[in-house]
Amino acid sequence: MIGLLLSGLAFYLWDRKASKAGETGQTLFFLLSLLIMLAAAVGETWIGATLAYGIPIQAYESIHFLITWFTAIHLWLAAIIGILLFGRILRGRIAGHEFVVEVSGWWWYYTVVASILLWLFATYLT
Repeated sequence: MIGLLLSGLAFYLWDRKASKAGETGQTLFFLLSLLIMLAAAVGETWIGATLAYGIPIQAYESIHFLITWFTAIHLWLAAIIGILLFGRILRGRIAGHEFVVEVSGWWWYYTVVASILLWLFATYLT
């Protein structure tokens, strides 16, 4: 959860700097958020893989299994979107296309918030 929060915060800081023309440090914040998102995706995939190799899954474990893979898939999709966006940043193709940053941000924030809420639900309500 900490990684997801840090990724969302780093993306937010990059988004704020990207909206101001001439600001430096845009790529650093975006790269930081992308690396944290990739680390979270790898971690969720590892957790999901270890859950798959255990004793027969009970009802409680099946909820964790579902949420783990749901989160992992969304993290991987956000990371792929981030890699594609990073290519646009490096080639300088973001200027004039602020909607790309905004749409990517909404997906990024959705992934972070949905993952955190699902884990809180699975941990405290089941």
